[in-house]
This record gives sequence, C-alpha cells and structure tokens, in this order.
Amino acid sequence: MNKYDSDAKKIIASVGGSQNIDDVFHCMTRVRFNLRDQSLVNEQAISDLPIVKGIAKSGEQFQIVIGGEVDNICTAIKNNLNKNDLNSEKITNSSKVTKAKNKDRWYKRLLDILSGTMIPLIGVIIGAGMVLAIITLLETFGIVSKTSGTYQFFYALGNVALYFMPVFVGYTSAKQFHADPFMGLLLGAALIYPDITKLIMSHAGLSIFGIKIAAFSYSGTVLPVILATWFMSYVERFAKKICPKIIASFGVPLIIILITVPVTYLVIGPIGGVLTSVINVSVVWLSKHAGFLAIGLIAALMPFLVMSGLHMSLIPIGLAILASSGYDPIVTPAFMVYNMAMAGACLSQAIFSHDSGKKQLGYSSCVSALLGITEPGLFGVVVPAKTPLIATSVSCAIAGIIAGFIKYLVYVPMSQSLLSIPAAMNTTNAIKAVAVIIISFTISFVVNYFFSRNSKDRK
Repeated sequence: MNKYDSDAKKIIASVGGSQNIDDVFHCMTRVRFNLRDQSLVNEQAISDLPIVKGIAKSGEQFQIVIGGEVDNICTAIKNNLNKNDLNSEKITNSSKVTKAKNKDRWYKRLLDILSGTMIPLIGVIIGAGMVLAIITLLETFGIVSKTSGTYQFFYALGNVALYFMPVFVGYTSAKQFHADPFMGLLLGAALIYPDITKLIMSHAGLSIFGIKIAAFSYSGTVLPVILATWFMSYVERFAKKICPKIIASFGVPLIIILITVPVTYLVIGPIGGVLTSVINVSVVWLSKHAGFLAIGLIAALMPFLVMSGLHMSLIPIGLAILASSGYDPIVTPAFMVYNMAMAGACLSQAIFSHDSGKKQLGYSSCVSALLGITEPGLFGVVVPAKTPLIATSVSCAIAGIIAGFIKYLVYVPMSQSLLSIPAAMNTTNAIKAVAVIIISFTISFVVNYFFSRNSKDRK
C-alpha cells in the first residue's frame, strides 16, 4: 500500500463508489471522472482532502484538481477500483448511462468530446514542442547550424506530433464516440498516407466513383478526423448488425474501411477542411484588424474557462491556425497572458497574506504557473479568495490587449510558460515573449494587490 492509496479510497467512496464510475483518467493537473450519477458525489468530503486543490464540473465530467501528483493519485484510484463491481454495473446500467448521456445538451457533449480528444495528447504536443524549442535555442546561440544533420533531424522530430495529429486524434476521438480506437488510428493514417496525398495533389488529381477528391492537406488538422470518426462510429454499429458472427472478425473492419475512408475523402474531409479554413481565415482577419482586442477578451475569460475545463476546446482551434498559417496570433498567446497573470496573482497573495499556509501555497503556485500549470493557483489561491479572481481577469484583459498590440506570435504548439521563450523562433519574437511575460505578471501582481489589499483573505 503506497501513500496515495488512502486518499484514492476516500475519493472513490466520495464519488459514489466503484459502481458509480464509468471511466477515470487524468490530464496535467486533474483527475477526470465520467460518473453515472453526479448526485451521489460528496463534494465537501473531497474538498477536505489535503491533496485536493479544487473541484470542477464540465458536462458529463466531474474533475478533481490535484496538481503535480495527479498521475500518482489517478494510478492509485485505478488500482483501488472494485473491477468486478465496475464491470457488472457497466453491463446492467449501460442503457441507463446511454440515456443519461443523450439528455445532455449538444454543446456540452461537443465540449466533452473536444476536451476528451485533446487532453490525452497534451503530453505528446508539449514534448514535441520542447524538442523544437531546444533545437531552436541551440541554433540561435550558434551551437548547431541549420544546415547540419543534427538540426534537421531534431527539427523534423519536433514536427512529428503536428504532422501525425490526425492519427493521434483518430485514436482518442474514436474512444470518445465509443468506436474501435484502432480503426480511428487507421482512418487518421489514411488521411495523411503519402501515396494517396501525392495522387490527390498531382496535376491530374484523383477521382473515385467518378467524383474528384478535393485537394486538401489533412496533416496537422483536428476537426476533419473528429467528424470522420463520428461518422465511423455509426458505420461500425451498422456493420456489427448486418455482419454474420462467423465472419465478423474481418467483415466488420472491412465494411468500416470500405465505407468510411471513401466517404471521408469525398464528403466529410472537405467539410472539415472548409470549417478549419474558415476558422483560420477568421482568426487571421481578426488578428490583422483587432487582434489586440481578441487576445484581451480570450485572456480575460481564461480563468473561468479553466475553472470549467472549457479551455481545452480552444486547443484544436490553436492547432488548426498554427498548422495552416505557421503561427498562432491569438489563441495560444492568450494562454501565455493568463498563465503569467496567474503567477503574478499567486505571488501577490503570498507576499501580502498573513497566513503562513496561504503564503506557502501562493509561492509554490506562482512557480507552477510560471511553468505553465495554473490549476493549483486558480483553485487553491485565487478562487477561494474570490476578489483575486476578478482582479486576475481584469489583469488578463489589459495584458492581453498589450500582447496583441505588440503582435506576440506562437510558432510551436506547446504550453505557454517561461520555457516557451526559446521556441519564439526569432530574436524579435523572443523579446516580445519576454515582454508579455513581464507585463502580464506585473500588471496582475499590482492589480491584485490594490483589489484585495483590504480583503479578509489577506489576514
């Protein structure tokens, strides 16, 4: 029994027991539960655990904010689940769960799908982004040359995650739609298979069934493959109904491939591609004409989006913009503003608080936010004190407008933090990154001080 088992057992009991858990997984800071009945949750008992920084709800998900120990506590929860009860309940209550899910409003379900699809990929995206950041830093200081094999190898390696994004998304989105995730992998791979892509992009183009396939590159895209796996989930159900059991092992995959892939290339893919292009064009237009206001608005909303987990729905948009334009002028810069503003808010609370426990939490949360992880500060420092939440939102708006005005751009898909400076790609943009960090941090620190200097939470 490890030190996390006790907390894990208490959390399991407080969310209604093993029989109430449909699924459990984690992102960078939160344990995320898909529960059958959220009314069974004892939120107070969970909040009272020292390891818990806060709780949040997003659609079907009940989320417990843990922080840096999230992987350990999630593993302990999985190890302590009563698997026999869990499996039997899944069978007896499957129709009940399906009906409950169908009652959700469509936009909540959409947000759950987007977050559930992207959350498992955060580590892959950040890891690859850090490879690009390091090799760019080495090239900037003249340690390696752009013409060297070392630079070319690691630069290409850093772009692998973005290039193969449809493959990763095919897997995670298929799990969201309760379809075969490996068929989702195949679908994503089919969209970027070089031989097919070359034929489509050739001068003559490629036609199937007498219909010409639209010339569109799906590398780095998210939305087309999500739509395709949604369609695939229905094809899979259809295939399982009509295919005799004796040949189902190969018949079902065959039907899925023969129907889904051509329909995706002819109809669904182009629709997703057009939607992606519309989003990209709209954001680029907004960036040129009122980008500073857009960053300010998104950054101001960010504390509330993170509280509800809705910030994850912005990641596919940022990736789509970056894949199409080579940089993101709005969405990801807003994350930088928010992260640094949260760090400033936490330091302000730490310095001026008279409570030693709050001081320690404020200092540690400040460091965490500077490294791109804000949930400990948001749920442990800012939200409980209430006034800093508004102060931080106001600070984000001001700093976001300044970030947009100086045109800070993000070229690498990675978490925005102090570690993002080397990934700024050029000296001018690196200076802008440093400016955004200092401005966001300082404004939030000062505004939080004046907004809450007389607050009871300081005492």
